[in-house]
Amino acid sequence: MSEMRVVVSEICRLSEHIRSFILRSEDSAGLASFTAGAHIVVNLDLPASISVKRKYSIVSDPADSSHYEIAVLREVNGAGGSEYMHTRVHVGDVLEISEPVNLFTLVPGGEHNVLLAGGIGITPLLSMAHTLNSIGASFDIHYAARTPADHLYRERLEALAAGRAHFYHSEGARKRPLDLKEVCARLGTNTHVYACGPLRFLEGLRRLVDEGVLSNEALHQESFGAGYVRDNRTSRTGEVEATAVLAKTGRSILVRSGQSILTALDQSGIRVPYDCMRGECGMCAVDYCDGKVVHKDRCLSDEEHRYRICLCVSEIESERIILAL
Repeated sequence: MSEMRVVVSEICRLSEHIRSFILRSEDSAGLASFTAGAHIVVNLDLPASISVKRKYSIVSDPADSSHYEIAVLREVNGAGGSEYMHTRVHVGDVLEISEPVNLFTLVPGGEHNVLLAGGIGITPLLSMAHTLNSIGASFDIHYAARTPADHLYRERLEALAAGRAHFYHSEGARKRPLDLKEVCARLGTNTHVYACGPLRFLEGLRRLVDEGVLSNEALHQESFGAGYVRDNRTSRTGEVEATAVLAKTGRSILVRSGQSILTALDQSGIRVPYDCMRGECGMCAVDYCDGKVVHKDRCLSDEEHRYRICLCVSEIESERIILAL
């Protein structure tokens, strides 16, 4: 994965817990182009010499590669990446990021497109709204948040959707929760649904697929599911550590409390291909033996969990594990 250096040119407070960051090229040469739904991976050096990588969707218009805009939710119980972005990153700072990667692309040819967002999940869908608007495609937006104040980029969404942006909130005065079943039951044929939000939000859509209300082919999704992975952190606490043994060389790698196995390997100079950092793409999955694992991925089958592990999100439950590396 190619990397580049960018300068933080602007930081804005979008809500109580979310800030946006405008990133521009360090040498004014422009940035790599990207497509709607793409993300970047930001490299961060946290205290105690811990290096982490955090994935953030690009919010801005894909037609403008002069900058990338990302939005970061401050995770109170996270591993420190979002806290660092909120408290330690300032205008003028230089960050190291990956080139844009897209695992959540628009599918051409649909007669209509529906964007379903839950909370911070609006971020990849906003770039999709930019593109759909620019090509004159038919689309509407349904955006659920906790309160009206939690609706990010509302004015921008209303401008792009021209009356087809619908906002819902589950708390506060005159609450109006989003009824996913009602929205999906009205969909016509050849409609693509793009959904992003917390795990429970996407599980609601999967139930609609199981019930036949929504077709599996129509649904495209990306998760911000802290329910099964919080800020790419294992659930280890205190001083609990484990050892990952590399079968090919016999080398032992210490996996510290709060580290993912992938991070521990990377800091030890062991390069494993990866992409999503969310347990969704399966690129970092490797075979393992002689150890117990808590699986937190969303891509491997139950059968594969018997011998294979996603290094970015799953954790070692035993004292050690042997990896086929």
